[in-house]
Amino acid sequence: MTRFVLVHGAWHGGWCWDRVAPRLRAAAAATGEGWRIPVPDPAVVGVTDPEDIRWLSERLTEHPLRSFEEPAERAPPPELPQRAVLAAPGPVPMDEMARALSIPATRIEGGHDLMVTSPEALTTTLLESA
Repeated sequence: MTRFVLVHGAWHGGWCWDRVAPRLRAAAAATGEGWRIPVPDPAVVGVTDPEDIRWLSERLTEHPLRSFEEPAERAPPPELPQRAVLAAPGPVPMDEMARALSIPATRIEGGHDLMVTSPEALTTTLLESA
């Protein structure tokens, strides 16, 4: 299915597509393709090393939009220890979400792909949290 970027005109907002977007989503779901989020440039999420950028660019894949829209069906069992490992800088307010859920959080410098940009710090944090 074709990808669409729906842009509103003057005096409108995203709301003007409310009658069209659900029909496009339904058509995408009917084809089995669904909506997918294109792969960003790794530099956008904090990867700066050229070798890491090349390595990631060869491996990253589009992501299903639905995974961001549908709530989790189950919460982890309360006896399961939890820790949020947050990337800094981070483009989304995950620290506020962790606080609201009373989940302890650790922030590591290195951008979104900590497993690539800060493997030592991430490994240490995970081992200390175990």
